[in-house]
Amino acid sequence: MLARVVFKMGSVVLPEPSIYMWEDYEASSHLRVCEIYTHGRPIETTWSEFVSTFYEGDLTVHGIDVPDVTCLCGQLEKRTLRLQSTVHEVAEAVFAELYEATRTTEDDERR
Repeated sequence: MLARVVFKMGSVVLPEPSIYMWEDYEASSHLRVCEIYTHGRPIETTWSEFVSTFYEGDLTVHGIDVPDVTCLCGQLEKRTLRLQSTVHEVAEAVFAELYEATRTTEDDERR
């Protein structure tokens, strides 16, 4: 269920992310129209942003990565999907997915 949330809300990580940018916008756009064929297990992760800049806050960002994502058409192979979100937002999204899955199953049983 957590992987499905990352698929819906996350973005594809650049093959060589920098301290200024990690999202691969073109690959993320592709994944919105293509299906995911295979993927690894979601893992909690941290990374740093804005190192060596004038930003004085906490440089550590927390999120969830799903490694080894390959799309159905093969354009994206063994890439990482990342979700940068608060624990509250992730929990809310997981419960929404669970509710949707339960509702869909109940609707199927009624037919």
